[in-house]
Amino acid sequence: MSKVKKLFNDLHSEKRFLPEFPSEEVIKWRWRRLSDNIKILILGSGGGRHIVYFAQQGFEVTGIDISEVGIEATQEKLNKLKLKSTLLSGIEAKNLHCFEDKSFDAVLAFSVLYYQDIDEFILSINEVSRVLKHKGSFFFNMRTKDDWRFNCSTTIGTQRIINSLDKRGEPLVEGGVPLLFLNLDEIENIISRNFNFETGHYSSTFNDLKNDNYIIDAKKF
Repeated sequence: MSKVKKLFNDLHSEKRFLPEFPSEEVIKWRWRRLSDNIKILILGSGGGRHIVYFAQQGFEVTGIDISEVGIEATQEKLNKLKLKSTLLSGIEAKNLHCFEDKSFDAVLAFSVLYYQDIDEFILSINEVSRVLKHKGSFFFNMRTKDDWRFNCSTTIGTQRIINSLDKRGEPLVEGGVPLLFLNLDEIENIISRNFNFETGHYSSTFNDLKNDNYIIDAKKF
């Protein structure tokens, strides 16, 4: 089992890591870019907050996640709310082999694609382009180097690995897990091959730690 899969199986076993409400940034994207009753693919659907949100909005939703625990938690939420979506576990963004070309009107990958190395990220972008219809929408975020995790990580080979302990000697939940930190021009160089796009930025602070992200709001050529 990969470290990323183990991490999220562990996290999704705890209620505090199963947020109920969708991200404000995702809600803005929905109302800014998406028409009603379309097919959307959610990569790394986690504990299901965005699956539930889009299902309640009337979308035809498919969610994938490497964590079986996350998929099970999502299914429980859907059953409780009497909502339907297609959920698949063990599928990764870099290999969407179970989906045909041009299957979806939109793809969401929120807090997902930075748990990869650069080659996996490029594969994921190409796969998203493949499964999206012409002029389909794609929305994702990436950690910036101003995010607190960057200074609590170490370069090993071509990857940045989160340290086991923070600067106070406290264990880090993501310790040992690779995270990808790209400059905005590096991200733009990769996605410009398949997409027109706009970029943005958002940050938040929790326990004096800064979560800092680029936002990429893209449309397939």
